Amino acid sequence: MAPNVPKGRRALPFVLVGTAVLVLIGISVGVACGGGGDGSWEVDQQTLKSLEKGVSQIEGAFRAGDVNAVISLTHPAVRSSYQPIFEAHGADLKRVADLLATRKLISVTDSMAEYEVTENGETFYVTFESWGEQWYLSSL
Repeated sequence: MAPNVPKGRRALPFVLVGTAVLVLIGISVGVACGGGGDGSWEVDQQTLKSLEKGVSQIEGAFRAGDVNAVISLTHPAVRSSYQPIFEAHGADLKRVADLLATRKLISVTDSMAEYEVTENGETFYVTFESWGEQWYLSSL
């Protein structure tokens, strides 16, 4: 520590770096979310069509109660974590389909999408990730 530097000045570099990091995070989130919440994101129509196709497929699998299809449409990175849950709660799969039917896209990039879903006035978030051409459920 430099003895001639006032205490407030010693903290200034940390405050500046912290502020810069927060600004960069804010910009990154704004870009990832499309910058305005008006539904216009920086992804092409093909990506949006592919996303909707994948989400509709998994919604259909949930509605049909097809545990194997639901598992196959869950992102490979989390599949082993979700498989026992889906298998144990097969009777509740239609409930998830009903949740997905309320979906509102709130954020999308070329490889990740987040939806807001509601049930009985409560809001939840569901995330999908692409792997190649297919979109998979990644968090529920």
